[in-house]
Amino acid sequence: MNAPLHHFIESLVVGAPSALGPVTIVPLRSSAASPTVAIALLDDDSARVGEVSEGGVVGRIQVESLTPLPLLLVAGEILRGARQNRQINATLVIPPGEEIQVPVSCVERGRWAYRSGKGFRTANATTPWKMRSRSVRRSLRSKLQRGRHDAEQGTVWADVDAHLSRKQTRSGTSDLLAAMSTELQQQVSAWSPAEGDLGGAFFVGNELVGLEAFGAPAAWKAAAQRVLAGLFEEAAGVKAPEPGSVGADAVSALLQKLTAIEVVSTPGEGMGEELQGETEQTHLAALVAALEPESKASTVHLRVAQMTPAPDRVEERMGARSRRRRERMRTREVSERTRALRSALTRASVPVGGPCLVVAQAVYERLARFRQLPTGLPLPHRSGANLVVWRNPSLYPLLELAELFTELGVPEDEIWSWNGDRSQLESVPPWLEVVSVHRKRVELRGRTP
Repeated sequence: MNAPLHHFIESLVVGAPSALGPVTIVPLRSSAASPTVAIALLDDDSARVGEVSEGGVVGRIQVESLTPLPLLLVAGEILRGARQNRQINATLVIPPGEEIQVPVSCVERGRWAYRSGKGFRTANATTPWKMRSRSVRRSLRSKLQRGRHDAEQGTVWADVDAHLSRKQTRSGTSDLLAAMSTELQQQVSAWSPAEGDLGGAFFVGNELVGLEAFGAPAAWKAAAQRVLAGLFEEAAGVKAPEPGSVGADAVSALLQKLTAIEVVSTPGEGMGEELQGETEQTHLAALVAALEPESKASTVHLRVAQMTPAPDRVEERMGARSRRRRERMRTREVSERTRALRSALTRASVPVGGPCLVVAQAVYERLARFRQLPTGLPLPHRSGANLVVWRNPSLYPLLELAELFTELGVPEDEIWSWNGDRSQLESVPPWLEVVSVHRKRVELRGRTP
């Protein structure tokens, strides 16, 4: 195991449990001297947070540090505002005064529009504990396998829908925050950690769901209520455990188990390195960094989640065969559709009547020629006049498609999305021409290079 992480886990001491209704908190503190390193958490004064551009990108936001301290962003924290509410996909530290793009996922599927300004603010809450645990594991696995923190947006939406259904909450925009109970938030705000605590282990009912700890008491004090908000949301409808039925012994056993987990390292999005490791039922995620010049690396954040056992491996292999079969069929379908698209190039213009995404025919053919079109790419709806067009009643899926093209190496200025607003037609890219504007449709064509 990584030396700073091993030392941090070994130094954790378990305190006396504290019961808050269905949630029991077992405090964690260090047997060594408490670290004095200063670190800031996300709030209105510490950072300026917004979309990466006016049009926005679903999977990334822009965070500019406004503090002279290292700025800690915690995986699972919910940000409200801008075009839609998001959750942070990875724990990271931004150096003082720097600006970076942060990987996120949408937790409000039905909105893609500014409502109350163009910035984000912290919702002072993390996503429900188990939803957050699954998201963190997917994101870190993606980082290890593909080099980016992808929490699988479709799965995140499914988790949001399941939680809204569980809480019997209706939301016109499928907003996770709509289900967050104000009554539970009041319970959270009534609690604060003891002086010197670094974190806690948590029971929901009789179940030990995991633990979370920070490298400095001040960081845990600032983050505690956000973490507990997600825990209490997880505990909605769960009965309080019987007195004495949960306690420190299970937490001590979990800590002892952690030191035997083999971890792998990947570069962090900001400062330091990410560590991840797992067994059949336990997932460990940590961030280790040197936060001060000429200082040694230390553990900034540790999160451990008790997970449900992995699915049967035979079922996984059969599922993989089925996916490969579908991919072969999809490849043939894309090839046939591409040939049909070429035959449509004789059109003088392409009519569109609502939200659409447009790329030049040459861009699409280049990707097809080098077999870069992914199997999940939806087939175009129209082509002609040197253009390929995708349509959708909602702009949101089209923006996701634009992000996919960007990941394939297509420059942003070679992708054009239209939300149906006529004023947007006044500034189209150089490769695109608006031929005519009718009452219910617009005629487009591509300019010849």
